[in-house]
Amino acid sequence: GNATTAYSILVINRDVPVNLADGSQLKAGEETIVAMQDLTFKDDSPILKVRIIDDRREGEKRLRERGAALMVILPPDYSRVIAEAITGESKPTTNIEYIGDLTNPYYTVAAVMAMTAVDDYTIAATEEYRAVGILETPLGDSAARTEFENYVPGLFVLAVIMMLFQASMMVAREIEGGKLQRLRISQLTALELLG
Repeated sequence: GNATTAYSILVINRDVPVNLADGSQLKAGEETIVAMQDLTFKDDSPILKVRIIDDRREGEKRLRERGAALMVILPPDYSRVIAEAITGESKPTTNIEYIGDLTNPYYTVAAVMAMTAVDDYTIAATEEYRAVGILETPLGDSAARTEFENYVPGLFVLAVIMMLFQASMMVAREIEGGKLQRLRISQLTALELLG
């Protein structure tokens, strides 16, 4: 009950920092990564294990091997878009790309947590909701699977479990009703009973 799961995510930071009018530099990519790392459980253990990488193919390989749950790619114009949203120059948009296997339950949790960190950062920086868009890229065949294909394996397992309960209840009912005692008297063999 006290155990916490840290979700491993990969981040490719292609963001190019921009200089602001006051002379400071905005590094929105780095600040967003820090926001992701700052997400913690009540016991201060991290929710997301953020690992920065450079190669998309390497990241996709790790996702396929379940070495990570999610890969986030921060676009080159991320800081510029945040800076323009702060100054109110325009309504710029860019997309942060989330890549993962949609059938992996860890992907769903990791993606929601990462999106929360990005939203919290962009709202705090720009005082505007959704200055940055989300582009979700499914890995491999996970997007091609239908809802039916996702649920059927679980239904088969549930059906087997329900049959086991049903079979055991039938035997217990026969014992309680005295039918098995009467069948024993008739010299019925176990194999014949099972048949």
